[in-house]
Amino acid sequence: MDDMKPFTSSRLTIFDRVEMKGTAYRVRPSPEEYGYYLTEIGGERAVEFHSYAEIARRIRLRAIVIKRDFYTEEMARERKRKLIDPAIIPPHINYRARMLTKFLAEEAEGLRSRSDESILDFYKEYADEFKRCMPPARGGQKKVMIETHHMCTPRHFMRLLERFEAGRRSPFCLMYGGHPGDEKPTKRKLDARVNELLDAEARKIASSKQPDIALQWQLLNAENDASADRLPLPTSIRTFYRRVAEQKQMLLDLGRLGEETARDKNELSKSANRKYRALERIEMDEDKLDIIALLKGTRLWNVISPKYQAQIELLKDRFWASVAIDCGSRSILALRLLDSNPNGRSGVATLHMAVMPKDNFATAAGTETEWVQHGIPEEVATDHGGAYLDEDFQDTVLALCSSHLMPPLGTPRLRGRIERFFKTGKRWLRLFTGQTFSNPIARGAYESEANASMDFEELARCLVRLIVDCYHLTKHKGLDGQKPIDAWATMTKRRPVATLTDPEKEGLIFGMKVGTRTISRSGIVCLGIPYYSSEVQALFAHYKNKEVIIKANPYNLGLLGFRTVADDGFFWVKAAIPGFDGVSAIEWVTTKRLLDASYSQHDIQDMKVIRAALRQIMSTAKFSEDKHSVASHIVTKDDYDTFEKQVFNGYVAGNRVTPDYNPDPQLYLVDNLPEEDIEEDAKSEISANFEAEDSSVDPSSIVGPSEGTFDPDEFASRRAEDGVPEPLSTPPAVKDKKPGKKKEPPQQRKVGVEDLLRGTRFPPAAGPPGKTRKAGRPPIFKSDWKDEE
Repeated sequence: MDDMKPFTSSRLTIFDRVEMKGTAYRVRPSPEEYGYYLTEIGGERAVEFHSYAEIARRIRLRAIVIKRDFYTEEMARERKRKLIDPAIIPPHINYRARMLTKFLAEEAEGLRSRSDESILDFYKEYADEFKRCMPPARGGQKKVMIETHHMCTPRHFMRLLERFEAGRRSPFCLMYGGHPGDEKPTKRKLDARVNELLDAEARKIASSKQPDIALQWQLLNAENDASADRLPLPTSIRTFYRRVAEQKQMLLDLGRLGEETARDKNELSKSANRKYRALERIEMDEDKLDIIALLKGTRLWNVISPKYQAQIELLKDRFWASVAIDCGSRSILALRLLDSNPNGRSGVATLHMAVMPKDNFATAAGTETEWVQHGIPEEVATDHGGAYLDEDFQDTVLALCSSHLMPPLGTPRLRGRIERFFKTGKRWLRLFTGQTFSNPIARGAYESEANASMDFEELARCLVRLIVDCYHLTKHKGLDGQKPIDAWATMTKRRPVATLTDPEKEGLIFGMKVGTRTISRSGIVCLGIPYYSSEVQALFAHYKNKEVIIKANPYNLGLLGFRTVADDGFFWVKAAIPGFDGVSAIEWVTTKRLLDASYSQHDIQDMKVIRAALRQIMSTAKFSEDKHSVASHIVTKDDYDTFEKQVFNGYVAGNRVTPDYNPDPQLYLVDNLPEEDIEEDAKSEISANFEAEDSSVDPSSIVGPSEGTFDPDEFASRRAEDGVPEPLSTPPAVKDKKPGKKKEPPQQRKVGVEDLLRGTRFPPAAGPPGKTRKAGRPPIFKSDWKDEE
């Protein structure tokens, strides 16, 4: 059917090469059948027949490649030449090529001959016609000028004509020196032994000692002069410089700079430096600040556990900064100053700050601009630091966005945005005293520790203000002159980002495992806070002293996650005492210390006293600054263990007000919420598990104590219903007790002078039998006023 439609027939010869369907073919025309036989090159050498219409259809679909004259001798020689860009041909060479082409065309028509008179006539006519065909200059435009170089003599014109014909009428053959593809490397004029010696010395430059080329040349001459077999070395050092330049630069970098630096310098990125959307990619890194800050004596020092206090022996030290930056808008999403070496929890804390809103951080630092950048990233890029290799951090990233990128070692350019920001941050440190600089040479005679004047919290507030009020409001070259805050607003308006607002999901992602707890009569107790729920009550009813694995969110103590050791089901349970929603672990520890200092041991368990103390702590201005400071302490599992042992130590909040029976469920039970607030899946799963284990137990009957007046005959009625006989009322016989030996009264030792000087107390002497005290202990001190009365 294709043969009936009009098409363009393409001419193929036996010298052409056809490539289609991933295979190359030789061509053999078949005029009788109006098509071509294509023989496969290599393989099984299969033969296919394609008509003119099929070839035309493949050409229209760009499904065939035809290389003309591929198997000719001229093309064989041409393939040995390197491909040359026609743009390097000068204008006067193109002018001569057109002129020679015009002369050969007129010669073929019989209008010209290769005589001097004919060539001179051709010059005149061609120049006049060329000028007449030039477009006239329009108003305001320069006149078009063509560089013709000069008109050569007829004899020289003949030589160019012969060269033009021999070069298959290519303009490259008219260039000075001939075709550029025919150029060959210059032949070395020195002796072979000298060339080998120079090449060997040039390869010695690729050394980790990074030797100087001029010094190496001097050593080579000195060694050659002292040698018995002296070689005639070149007199100029330029020859040795050229030999070094002939070496591969990548091999020189490999020997001088090392494998990682050489790969980073010479390896292609294989991708363009494309622009990212907001939160499409964030980069995180840590750097030790080149400044000395004070830690002991600040409010943060009392929060740090003694384990870390013992590690910081000096009063002054350098600290780590953990930063997260958005690649799309170049906005800083998080900044944390660490009071210890980086670990997995410090990386999690930085990532948590990047995801959650930071208005309170900016307010505590006293910024004039809001810190509005936050949201869930699509991928997180880090280096191979210890904090990012930690299992806790990797699990957090996996639960948050499921994409953790770690470029190869020694390739900081793959995280160029965060590395560039650290350079900016080092310039900021010049505003403060106590700098350590990058090396002792740059520090000179400057005494860093003697000039340290800022404490940990003051440095943190200054850095936050520099980021929010300076960096975010400064035009960035990577954003085409746009400010990071404006770029963030524009990008998020065009494509809104995902945010984290669910407390349970926040705790599931950023929470940490803090060990196991035993379910007691107070529920699950963590940091002295009891947690109740229907699931906890059901577990306690069926398994006494059941251990559960808990997951705590140090930023919100209102929720606690737990699961049993033998089950994979995970549940969230709320605190039995209201007021802990949004309260961090540091706030609660500070509140407990305030309770211990201000109230008696009897009152620190009162629920009203606890809530009043929480409000007092959270409303304190100084503590609010500590809570929303980027220099706040990173709470770890070790801190939880320290708090449990030293601060709480068996303490249960609100335990004093728990009645013996018939309590008000609203005081401490969470499972009395409306039915729609309880997770039906969790209830059904718990009930199904318990019914399978013991179908005779009704979980609903043991959720809480019975309400109403206490019935003294309740046990008798239960025995009657279950058919249990009455217990025996006759008490067991009392065993005969044998009379024991009477103890003799202790002998009173005589009091000496040494006992009086030491103040030793002795029991009074035994008096007559009738005057012996019957109860109580003997009075040791008798006041004077009693004698007067």
